[in-house]
Amino acid sequence: AAVTNNGALALTGGGDESIANMNGTGTTSLSAGSILTLNTGVSNINGVISGAGGLTVAGGTTNLGAANTYSGATTVNSGGTLNVLAAGAIAGASTVNAGGIMTNAGTVADVSNAGSFTNSGTAGELVNTGAGFGSNTGTLAGLVHNSTGTFDNAGAVNGGTSISNGVVNLNAGSNLSDTDTVSVDGGQLNVNTAETIGALTGSGGIIGLNAALTTGGNNTSTSVSSIIQGTGSLTLVGTGTMTLTGLNTFTGLTTVSSGTLNTTGQLLGGLTNNATTNASGVLNGPISNTGQLTVAGALTGNGALVNSGTLDVIAGSFTGLTSVTNTGNINVTGQTLGSNLIHNGGTVTLTGGTIGGTTNIAGGATLTALGASTLGGATVNGGVINLADGAADDVLTVNGNLNSTGTINLDVSLNSPVPAVDTIVVNGGLSGTINVA
Repeated sequence: AAVTNNGALALTGGGDESIANMNGTGTTSLSAGSILTLNTGVSNINGVISGAGGLTVAGGTTNLGAANTYSGATTVNSGGTLNVLAAGAIAGASTVNAGGIMTNAGTVADVSNAGSFTNSGTAGELVNTGAGFGSNTGTLAGLVHNSTGTFDNAGAVNGGTSISNGVVNLNAGSNLSDTDTVSVDGGQLNVNTAETIGALTGSGGIIGLNAALTTGGNNTSTSVSSIIQGTGSLTLVGTGTMTLTGLNTFTGLTTVSSGTLNTTGQLLGGLTNNATTNASGVLNGPISNTGQLTVAGALTGNGALVNSGTLDVIAGSFTGLTSVTNTGNINVTGQTLGSNLIHNGGTVTLTGGTIGGTTNIAGGATLTALGASTLGGATVNGGVINLADGAADDVLTVNGNLNSTGTINLDVSLNSPVPAVDTIVVNGGLSGTINVA
């Protein structure tokens, strides 16, 4: 039967009631354990529903227009539609089952959605399950997407965001929490508009980076093995450490503004490091380093590197670069920096290390070679090659030409029984003027 309620309706003693539909401005009281079920037609309920009982929309369309206070469960079953209007509210949790539809333009608590949920108002945490799908242009307290469906966000998410299945699109107008964590453990997150988040973590799935993403503001340390693809950029801020281990294919620039980046997979779009980066795997240029860049394992790349900070090649070789321009500090210990080196200032120290290409040492710049070190070739334009460390046992091998108008510092020991001197072996041509000090 259809019910018109312009007065007061009460379900007492935990009793249930199943009716076709209900319309009116009257109040409805649901006792603990009571469930009011609406089955067909259209229900326009503009009076307050209160109590500890629950509401089920089994079919038809129900429009709630009042600030309801009932605390029991709200359930929308297959074939049912529940619309919470702008002045409407639901105090308790809601469940949308497969085939059900719920829209919210008012205020609702947490929602579990295996059907369709569209939010333009204010909602608690949304958990999408099964094949649940929907969209948000309002505000959510949090988002958990463990559904095979697609969820489009163009509103605010004030808490954490978690994706383990399906697709979540962050579209124009999306505003995830700047201080909470986004986790991608499966499925796909598409960043289609510039976003700032507290932290990024992931153990699987795909991150489609189609715009600028800034992460790290909550200063936590995270690891991401999810594959990052697209043309967008990634910026790390905060004091935490982010570790990237995936074979990422995104082509935008990675910027480390603060904190620490560990990358053991691949970064193809270039790096601007203003803080701390430890890299192995693949790191393509252009690379700009004003902070601390450490080669933490075998590293290959292409393009140019400009260093005004500190570059340590100590735990693996860095090969494939077209050029390295230095005004900072470079330390190569027992490894190879496989590139031409333009040394315009600062220091370069080889300790049993190798520069694979030709090294150009400008005036005011010093290259120190200790132990058995190697250059692919060298041009000393007023700069200094220094082998003097107090022990006459250093050997610098130049596999190409050595052209010099600079100074070479050597240790010479005349102590008996055998005099000794630091050695430079040139396997190519030798030209210019060499001042030995």
